[in-house]
Amino acid sequence: MCGTSVNIFQDAINHCRWKTELVKLIDTVLFPNMNKCKGKTFQEIIKWVNSRRIKGVGPLTIYDLTNGIGRHFGVSTKKVYIIGGGPWRAVKLLGLRAAVKKECLDSCLTLHYVEIPDVIKALESKGVTMPLKLKASTNGDDFETFICKWQKTVA
Repeated sequence: MCGTSVNIFQDAINHCRWKTELVKLIDTVLFPNMNKCKGKTFQEIIKWVNSRRIKGVGPLTIYDLTNGIGRHFGVSTKKVYIIGGGPWRAVKLLGLRAAVKKECLDSCLTLHYVEIPDVIKALESKGVTMPLKLKASTNGDDFETFICKWQKTVA
């Protein structure tokens, strides 16, 4: 695997059970064709990734692949997507209610999310101190990472 593709897609590889298959897919399909995502929004990129119909890959890996491509092109999500047990637990602990969005191209992917301002308000109401850089961020993935780590500290 090319060193650059490892750097771009490391989160996806870490979260995927089918690492060998995912690495093959990254090398043969995603990495060589990801320039098709240049100038696209996060939602357009996630639709494109999902349309690849990656066998054995679930929503978390699709999200991570999309984030990798987005980071490469300087695109981030403006929503805090809730995929996986940690973020779901965090949303529950914060008393937030996730909205649902379907992203469809060749196939549909149902995504749950919360808005960044709602996360900030909920964290502040719980007395959670956020780094100033995070509080000023408009990148939903930064907040997803923060709340996922935060929920591990709550009994």
